[in-house]
Amino acid sequence: MSRIEEMLAELCPNGVEYRTMGECGSFVRGSGIQKKDFCDEGKPCIHYGQIYTRFGTATDYAISLISEEQFATSKKAMPNDVIIAITSENMEDVCTPLVWEGSVPVAISGHSCAYHTVLNSRYVAYYLQ
Repeated sequence: MSRIEEMLAELCPNGVEYRTMGECGSFVRGSGIQKKDFCDEGKPCIHYGQIYTRFGTATDYAISLISEEQFATSKKAMPNDVIIAITSENMEDVCTPLVWEGSVPVAISGHSCAYHTVLNSRYVAYYLQ
């Protein structure tokens, strides 16, 4: 018996409970932030393309800013949410996850969504990878 089988037998003798992602959290679709909206001062935002080109599994900073006015009306990811790219130029990058570990909300673009969950966000990101 492998170590994993031993652990399952010991810790989960009746099996592991199955729950959908919808039962463990909620999704919020981002809003229409485009690259042309980036500015030198303002509030943090993450564009969907940055998720798979500029970051790894998690980040506590954003590389782009948008105006305070646009930020006020944008959809946001909260600290410890998982931001997921929902479109891409190639199939490999669709559903790329990024854990937002910043201390403030971050605006997210329309081709992404934020997943707010009771689960460990890094676990969810590794699962989606």
